[in-house]
Amino acid sequence: MDLEGTKLRSQLTAFQSELETIRLKVQKLTDENESLRHELRRSAEEKLSGVHPNTISNFNNDSKFEIQKRQIELLYLWMCLYSCLAFRHKR
Repeated sequence: MDLEGTKLRSQLTAFQSELETIRLKVQKLTDENESLRHELRRSAEEKLSGVHPNTISNFNNDSKFEIQKRQIELLYLWMCLYSCLAFRHKR
C-alpha cells in the first residue's frame, strides 16, 4: 500500500510538472502574441497614416481575432492533454 502511495505521489508530481510546463509555454506564446500584435499595430499605423481610422480599427480587430483563436487552440490542446493524463492516472 505504501509503495502504491509513493507511486501515485510520483505520478502526481510528474503530472503537475507537465501541466506547469504547458502553462509556461502557453503564457510565453500569449506574451509573444501580445508583443507581435503591438508591433503589428504600430507598423500598420505607420504605413497607413492618412488612411481612414476604421481601416486601422478593423485591422487591429483581425489581429485580436487571430490571437484569440490561437489561445483557444492552445487551451483546447491543454485540456486534451489534461484529460489524457487524468485518464492515464485512473488506470
